[in-house]
Amino acid sequence: MRANANEISKKALNYLFNDKTDGVRFGEMARVLEIDDRSLSKNLFWLEEHGLVKLSTSLSVGSTFPKIVLVKLTKDGKHLVTDSSKLDQRFPSGMPAKTGTYRDSLIMLRREIREDKNIDPQDAENALESIETLLALDLTDRVIG
Repeated sequence: MRANANEISKKALNYLFNDKTDGVRFGEMARVLEIDDRSLSKNLFWLEEHGLVKLSTSLSVGSTFPKIVLVKLTKDGKHLVTDSSKLDQRFPSGMPAKTGTYRDSLIMLRREIREDKNIDPQDAENALESIETLLALDLTDRVIG
């Protein structure tokens, strides 16, 4: 069975946390975790965008995308891994990140907005109204991807 994006992200973060060196080589990480390069790469770029890992990359002449050379866990990544309930909330095992429905994503977003105390109340209200409007559409039951 192929791992979903959430499972890959959790595996990667835990692997980095348990590795006590100052970074892990991408190829070694893919081999040890038994995750294909493309899937691992996509997840690591996502984790970097969200401040959980730091990537060292190189770009070969003629390449479109950078190649990941080294991966390091950030301070935020370490905090997330040490709190298993937050890690499971951020990367739930029950629903693959990219194969759920639009409805699933909107419901998760609605929950996040309701729980986030840093969002302006008016902005939150406007966003929640928009989400309810979108949830009423038939296309929200379509699978993402």
